[in-house]
Amino acid sequence: MYGASSDEEKRLTMMLFSNIFDSLSKMDYDPELFGKALPCLTAIGCALPPDYSLSKNYDDEWYSSKTGTDPDGPYNPQPVNTSSVVLNNDLNNIVQQFSEHYHDAWGSKKLDNGWVLGEQWSDANEAHPRLKPYSVLNDYEKERYKEPVRESLKALLAIGWTVEHSDVEVPSNNRNSTRISSKTSPKLPETDIMEFCQDTARFP
Repeated sequence: MYGASSDEEKRLTMMLFSNIFDSLSKMDYDPELFGKALPCLTAIGCALPPDYSLSKNYDDEWYSSKTGTDPDGPYNPQPVNTSSVVLNNDLNNIVQQFSEHYHDAWGSKKLDNGWVLGEQWSDANEAHPRLKPYSVLNDYEKERYKEPVRESLKALLAIGWTVEHSDVEVPSNNRNSTRISSKTSPKLPETDIMEFCQDTARFP
């Protein structure tokens, strides 16, 4: 079917995005590199449906045939420490607005592709129980949208970025407009923080 991606293609796309994002998070800010990398991350992230996530069992099967010992020792995850970061009211508004936008953007694509509201998710029948207004989603469903956006903003603040409201005129259908700037480095070319956060969102 035109426009459909296999599970393997989705898995590889997600892995590509994650590896690029993780690499950038460990680098010093370079205006040229980041200016080129962020649009690429946006494009890669938008290629994935918001309700897609890597399957643990699938990954276990993929790596089950791999043997040998990692010369660098066991994997030791070291995510950015965001425990001391608190979002102010403006940033919490961004979390809320982007969550609504993300849901509407996902729903619009589903409806355009012929999907309908159903009591249970069915790929065969193209039915999904979340094809309804954001306002009527339950708290769990809303939080599944909010959590990755919130963590993305907190990570950006933790590594030294600031998020500022833009005074430039924007189309009236936009809920808000923001821009990213660095405390110690030149500003990136006009980049929408909401799009950047969308790339990291995962909705299983």
